[in-house]
Amino acid sequence: MSRTIKVSLVMLRSGAIENCLLGFESISPGQIDAARALGLRPVAVYMKILAPQAYAAAGPALFSNAIQMVKGSSLASLVAVDELTAASTTLISETYKAIEVLSFVGLLYGLIAMFILGLQWLYERRNGWFRYGR
Repeated sequence: MSRTIKVSLVMLRSGAIENCLLGFESISPGQIDAARALGLRPVAVYMKILAPQAYAAAGPALFSNAIQMVKGSSLASLVAVDELTAASTTLISETYKAIEVLSFVGLLYGLIAMFILGLQWLYERRNGWFRYGR
């Protein structure tokens, strides 16, 4: 496994766990009591009450972490990981066309961020959590 993947997994894991825990903490304890009063089993309480609300609260932060992970991967090139920024540095040293190469790399990072934002939009729209444009 390459270093970029390892660094990305560590970043995603730490941020995702923290965001999910904060999502679960944002739920009022009264909702759990109400679900139990209705006679729901613990698994049903989690699947039908807790998880949808927690992921609705944590979703935007999780997608933000994904975008930061993509942007932060350019810092991994300093640790001798061959990726987009390192390849662009090599190309600049061979062609002496820094503006063109860095503009293209910036455009690629922008497209990747827009793709992740599109996934977030679809995720929120699919789950009925779309808050924008009302």
